[in-house]
This record gives sequence, structure tokens and C-alpha cells, in this order.
Amino acid sequence: MELRLNVLFLSLLAVSVLGMTATDPSSALDPAARATRRLRALEDACAHAPADVGSLRALVRAYVDEGCPALAAPAIARAEEAARQDALVLHGYARAEESLGRYTEAATLAADAARACDGGTRCGVRERIVLRIHAEALARIVALPEAARTDTERAAAYEKAMRMASLGAGRAR
Repeated sequence: MELRLNVLFLSLLAVSVLGMTATDPSSALDPAARATRRLRALEDACAHAPADVGSLRALVRAYVDEGCPALAAPAIARAEEAARQDALVLHGYARAEESLGRYTEAATLAADAARACDGGTRCGVRERIVLRIHAEALARIVALPEAARTDTERAAAYEKAMRMASLGAGRAR
């Protein structure tokens, strides 16, 4: 009887060890990768200086570019109010929400970004054009009838508006 229990225990232990080694890594980011080190440095900069708009802009952009848009909202929430209301931070937040498929929230944030660019944030002509066109593109996507809200229709509306933004930005040089 004791031998059976020992064999059973060892078998269960072996199966659990094999199961642990066969699972996927817990993080999609490689800790040794250059992009991960960059994210870590930006996160540290934002933690040490929550009012630093430049670091927050870069962190939000990096989260979206590295495929981690869900991390943008908590990073923005930890920043000081003035940094959270920056036009380009709001624009990055809109891009993050858009990447997550939250088009209504993204459209609201993009409109807020365009207004902030017209208000307190110093924006160049190019940024002003891009923010307005991005807000317009997202508003068009949200305005699509429910039946037409396919990925293809959204992509077409977004592509058209972003093409217009690229042309506008080129003229603004």
C-alpha cells in the first residue's frame, strides 16, 4: 500500500513538473529585449516624474507600438492632471483605445485631443492637422450604421481619413 502511494505521489509530481515546463511564458514581452528595456526605462521615468509630459507621451506611444495598448490607461491614470490633459497624450490614449477596439471611447479621446491642441497644448501645424483628421476618422467609424460596422468598413473609413491627414501634413510643411 505504501509503495502504491509513493508511486502515485511521484507520478503526480512528475506530471505537474512537466506541465509547468510545457506552458507558455507568463509575459509576452522578452525581459532581455531592447523594446522591453525601453519600456522599463520609460515606466521608471514616468514613475519618478509624474508631471513629465514628454516621458508620458513616449510611454503611451511605446505601449501602442509594442502591442500593449491596455497598459496605456493605467500609466496615464498615474500621471499628474496637467500631463493627462496634454493633446498628444490624449491622442496616444485614443490610439490605444482604438487598438483595443473601443472606438466610441477612442473617438471621444481623439476629439478631446484636437480641442486640447487648439487650447492649452502647444501644437505645430502638422500635429493640429493629424489630430483633427484622426478625430474625424474615428467619428466616421463610430457613425457607421451597426450593420456596416465590419472590420472592412472601419478600415476603409479610417484609411480614407488617414490618407487625408497624410496629405494635409505634407502640405503643412
